[in-house]
Amino acid sequence: MYQDAILFMAGSWAYPAIEMIWRGKTHSSMALAGGICLCLINHICCDLLSDKNIVSRCLAGAGVITGVELVMGIFLNCLLGFHIWDYSKVPFNILGQVCLPYSVLW
Repeated sequence: MYQDAILFMAGSWAYPAIEMIWRGKTHSSMALAGGICLCLINHICCDLLSDKNIVSRCLAGAGVITGVELVMGIFLNCLLGFHIWDYSKVPFNILGQVCLPYSVLW
């Protein structure tokens, strides 16, 4: 539980910081997304997939981040109408909430 709390806090700081560096802006919901992502990556990539090669684990991590962003985007942008981000003009997007080019970057 202590490890999850530390990871959640680290992700809550790092994810918005990366977005600020990349886009020049962020939203408070990205702190929640970052905390969730780092905890899930730890449990999935470091625990469940610990016997897999690094490429498989990295792909799983990218999938985790993309999945969290998709779920949060559908909830925040589509259902609640916040319009925090929109990738509808980026190739290979899903509902304008995530896109393949950014998934590859993760």
